[in-house]
Amino acid sequence: TDGLCCVRYNKVIRKFRSYLANESDPGSISSNHIKYVYFDRFGGLWLGNYDRGINYCYPGSQIIVRKRYDPSSTNSLTSNSIGAIGEDASKNIWVGTGRGLNRIEPKEGNVERYAYNENDPNHFPILSNEVSGIYVDEHNTVWISSLVGGLYIYNRARNDFSRKEIVLRKDGKTEIYVGGIIPIHGDKKGTMWVGTFDQRVIEYRRATNSFHELDIYGSSRRSGFPISAIHFDQKTNTLWIGSYNGVKSYNIETGGVTTFRENDSRNNSILSDATTHITGNGQGELLMSGYNGFSTYDIEKNEFTYYTEGTHLG
Repeated sequence: TDGLCCVRYNKVIRKFRSYLANESDPGSISSNHIKYVYFDRFGGLWLGNYDRGINYCYPGSQIIVRKRYDPSSTNSLTSNSIGAIGEDASKNIWVGTGRGLNRIEPKEGNVERYAYNENDPNHFPILSNEVSGIYVDEHNTVWISSLVGGLYIYNRARNDFSRKEIVLRKDGKTEIYVGGIIPIHGDKKGTMWVGTFDQRVIEYRRATNSFHELDIYGSSRRSGFPISAIHFDQKTNTLWIGSYNGVKSYNIETGGVTTFRENDSRNNSILSDATTHITGNGQGELLMSGYNGFSTYDIEKNEFTYYTEGTHLG
């Protein structure tokens, strides 16, 4: 959510628990301005703030740990501005920020930093240091994206990163895509999708090591807004795409596209056209956050439930 609070949804009892920032309480979350939400393999909740670092909420409890940038410590984050969070098979938590990448090891919580160094440019080749997306695929490959630097792969043996060239071929023409990439998401079969700053969705297939652009607009013009969120729902084989101009669902098998807009005349409008994050529970239910609050969406029932400021969350 953006500017309200963080909430945790229990899909069994269908209730939420609220988490609010309190400057006088070091055991509260650092900020009510939450940009990124991530659940690790243990059920722990990681919260990425716009400007206050990250918080970790232990599973089954309300104990909250804060981790921030500390200019006097190399064991702190590289920045308090969080862009993305992910987890690899070794249970390391990867945190992308506005000034580099961080790997937090699971036992002691020690931080390894990755930032551009002109004396060793291959260690972390993103000159701007801005990380906007993180995805760990089924082969435990760590992918990261940047608004100004494209797509990169982590080389575990060398402990560095290399750029993944995005080559698009269509109608006999070849394009080397060099634009900014924001969200990354994938399935368990070797397919990955990235959303771009110039409103495109690009699919990567590991089996053929190839990229191609999805047609999510048809005869319509591009929205003019960057792709801000991508989520693949395995149960329905559907890709959900969020921007600041509504949400689209893309059927992987048929290529069919459905658009959801704010204040739609149909009985299934989204809460806000400005969608910042989409996630799901793997059982046909999605959670979408935006500037006006957040909503849950039951795919089978085609039904939204809205939660805004003043809504009782439990």
